[in-house]
Amino acid sequence: MKLTINLATASYPIIIESALRYQIKTRLIQMGCNKIAIVTDATVWALYGELMRAELEDFEYELTVFSPGENAKSHENLMVLYRNWLDFDLSRKDMVIAFGGGVIGDLTGYAAVNFMRGVPFIQIPTTLLSQVDSSIGGKVAVNLPEGKNLIGTFYHPNEVWIDTDFLQSLPERVFKDGMAEVVKAGCIMDRNLYQLLIDSEYPLGSSMLYEIIERALIVKKHLVENDEKEMGVRKILNFGHTIGHALESYGAYSRWTHGEAVAMGMVWVTKSAEGNGLVQKGTTDDLKALLHKIGLPTESGVALEELMQWLVRDKKKTSRGIELSIMHQPGESFLHEVPKEDLYRFLSV
Repeated sequence: MKLTINLATASYPIIIESALRYQIKTRLIQMGCNKIAIVTDATVWALYGELMRAELEDFEYELTVFSPGENAKSHENLMVLYRNWLDFDLSRKDMVIAFGGGVIGDLTGYAAVNFMRGVPFIQIPTTLLSQVDSSIGGKVAVNLPEGKNLIGTFYHPNEVWIDTDFLQSLPERVFKDGMAEVVKAGCIMDRNLYQLLIDSEYPLGSSMLYEIIERALIVKKHLVENDEKEMGVRKILNFGHTIGHALESYGAYSRWTHGEAVAMGMVWVTKSAEGNGLVQKGTTDDLKALLHKIGLPTESGVALEELMQWLVRDKKKTSRGIELSIMHQPGESFLHEVPKEDLYRFLSV
């Protein structure tokens, strides 16, 4: 299957196939690649390093392997990439490959946009979360101690290659991590996907998995094409992420995965919206039931006071307050701006 992201300035394909990993060499030759810088993490390389070496044997390539986890998205690791690429004599005619999950994609993309004012790169996402969300849309970033993704920009990959077979090697917790972003897609824009998730039996079969990946990608594609730089409607993709990012920062990026934090964030903001009369009674309970069925957490046990220092720095803040993405009902969402002085009260309900 092939989807295309069509933007005003560029377009790029998303290829979704099983066994796509065995086509890497052929596709790189078709793109005219010679020198390749590949970035991955130790977990992915331990699983697929031998395969990737075989696919790259006819190319001159440089390999950088980082420790897995959100803490890899650091300024220090950016410097590692820049120095490695300089030593490799990487140019803007060469290619960078992000081979891993969302962390590797974010870090590699942010390094690629800045190195020599932009080198092309390909996303090969290996986790469910990165396949349905972070590998497309062009958001790339690194973290600061003060918060997640505070240093970043928009830089789209040349292509995205999604091999669904990679998901077979995921630990259960990592797979569920990605399911949070699938649930989000259903909540904000695809009622049929939301219902499909309710009706499904877990663990999901391969055909069902393929369908939910496709549906989640179509949601993301539509919003990115209509609002590339997140100035308007694309902001609804942040459902659950304001609280979620604060929880990740509070937990030093190790207590919860991104998807777990987003799941709890979706419940928190829906409960607050329900308490403030913005959504129907029972919406929160229905969402919690779905997340429990999948095996995702819904309550953090963290007091709001503990999160406020990160919430007030959130990227979605405006001069007046913070814009929250809220699910009106499954498949429908809207943006609601909460004034700074009212944020604590709103989220306390």
